[in-house]
Amino acid sequence: MAEEAAGKIPRADRKDFESSKYVRTENPAVANFVAGAIVQNFMDTERAVREIKPRLSPAQVAETAQKLERDPHVQKEIQKTLQKRGLDEEAKEHFVSLMWRYAESEKPEDERRQLQAMRILGKALIAEQVQVDQPETLPLAGLEAGLEKMGLGDEVVSKLSQAPATDLDEDEERATFEV
Repeated sequence: MAEEAAGKIPRADRKDFESSKYVRTENPAVANFVAGAIVQNFMDTERAVREIKPRLSPAQVAETAQKLERDPHVQKEIQKTLQKRGLDEEAKEHFVSLMWRYAESEKPEDERRQLQAMRILGKALIAEQVQVDQPETLPLAGLEAGLEKMGLGDEVVSKLSQAPATDLDEDEERATFEV
């Protein structure tokens, strides 16, 4: 009756959901929701927290993400979610065992599967090695003629390379090149 007379009174010191960094993961529905958000964000917990609670500061996002990563309720739900999608450890081991079975098969009808399995295993097990070859020299056609037009023929270059090193100011240096 008092509530009707006074109207709905908000609770003191209570933040709304988006600006609170607290997540009730003991509730299975909340843990399932958080796990789904983490999986949808490619296991990037901070990105999932920013999506779930957009009003948190970056420090609060990092703190909340760290807590959720260690939370056993969330981890259990993540494993269930991954298992539903066929992305858990058991499915990964099954896939790898299939690849090895096809790669080692000697049946003629499995030839295409064998080649594909070898390609997949090769990419997974052997890191792509980048080989750097020595760069080839690039011959510049007409370089000598261009240097002659600029006044940097063989005679000028040889004179400059044989001249003793002196402290020339910029005007004297420019005059030397304008010869």
